[in-house]
Amino acid sequence: MLELTYQFDDTVNTPKYIQLYNYIKKEIQSGHIPSHTRLPSIRSLSEQLGVNKITIESAYDQLISEGYLESRPKSGYFVQAIDTHFFKRLTEAYSDLDDSVRLETQHYDIDFNDNKIDEDHFPLSVWRKITAKVLNDCPDYVFQHGSTQGDAGLRHELKTYLHHSRGVNCSEDQIIIGANSQYLMMLLLHIIGMKKGTVGMEEPGYHLMAKVFEDAGYTLEPVPLEADGLNVSVVKDMDPDLVFVSPSHQYPLGMTLPIQKRISLLEWARQSGAYIIEDDILSELRYSGTTIPSLQGLDPAGQVIYMGTFFKSLLPSLRVGYMVLPKVLIQRYSESFYLYQQTASLIHQKTIELFMKEGHWDRHLLRMRKVYRKKRDRMVDAIQAYMGSKARVLGEKTGLHVVVQLNDARDENELVRIAANHSINVSGTSHMWYDPANNLFEQPTFIIGFGGIREQEINSGIKALSEAWFN
Repeated sequence: MLELTYQFDDTVNTPKYIQLYNYIKKEIQSGHIPSHTRLPSIRSLSEQLGVNKITIESAYDQLISEGYLESRPKSGYFVQAIDTHFFKRLTEAYSDLDDSVRLETQHYDIDFNDNKIDEDHFPLSVWRKITAKVLNDCPDYVFQHGSTQGDAGLRHELKTYLHHSRGVNCSEDQIIIGANSQYLMMLLLHIIGMKKGTVGMEEPGYHLMAKVFEDAGYTLEPVPLEADGLNVSVVKDMDPDLVFVSPSHQYPLGMTLPIQKRISLLEWARQSGAYIIEDDILSELRYSGTTIPSLQGLDPAGQVIYMGTFFKSLLPSLRVGYMVLPKVLIQRYSESFYLYQQTASLIHQKTIELFMKEGHWDRHLLRMRKVYRKKRDRMVDAIQAYMGSKARVLGEKTGLHVVVQLNDARDENELVRIAANHSINVSGTSHMWYDPANNLFEQPTFIIGFGGIREQEINSGIKALSEAWFN
């Protein structure tokens, strides 16, 4: 019979039976205790290790429940037949994973990430009060799953807001709420029901959504941009099954699709039966004139699917987005997909609902337009002051970034690395072209975000970037 020698660690909070269980399990997995080995009895091991019998019995019971030991009546405890080579391979695999797939977030002294927002001006005290109200007034409701389609109250507020501010025509029953645009897009593709198809994508465009289409088996057909947005003639020639477009604020270049192009695109969709997916990203943060009416509001045929999110207009951590489906698709959703669980927190949904209902949303947008407009102006002025003829600013009318093209022969990736070496974060645009051969930018071009950087730090940040690149 095997003798076990083990020293308990009294300096940790782990119970002794867990310590013993872990020790014996590792010895079995490594092969140090071979299969079919008989272990000491509970009584003898408790005397040997100087602990009570309950400690030994609890450790053995856990090993039995996991299949490492078996208890034979009147014979004792025996190690089960175990493939120890499996655990050796498992240890090696985890070791390789730890060494090669460790994701670390680099800290930058100056961060021009365009996915960040201005946290200083977020009405945190108001948000806290509304959240507390939601938790206190209706805990029996918000602690449950809620509607799979999304909370009815928030869908009502969205319907009202979208109609008045964006010209979207829908009922609240046509709105589906979900965690974010990518998850909603995956659901949408299931609802549409195409196993495979083609999707026309603006080139350059939103590469994260392109990944969703590719994973769903769709073939991407890049559609080049003109000075006023999507080339609709190319769309008609390629005749895709879907078109993904940002007509009110093209990402990343910022142009607006004019009315005649919108009419032509809608007429093509009506005749071909294709769906247009309107990604209305950040159109509420427009810095000149009023907001641009949605494409969906011009569509009587029901060919446009409207998508929006609170990602940058409120907080990125609020993973709440929404889409407005044509009646035929919402009917299909109601018949076949109503059992899909809701992915957005009901607590967050109710908080957003009250935030909108009590008028805080409109005031927040008005305030943030002013804040971001000042930042945008400061950013453009700083680029002109410190980079001069070495840089050209593009697409600055909407959103939380400007596109900057350099008069420079160096490679885009090299310039990103140079900035990073000076603890400055900027992003290039090359990854936004689905076909690199279509990249029309002959010189390095960058996305420089201003949402998350303080206004008073923009000048010094752009100065530091200019010095890193040109000095």
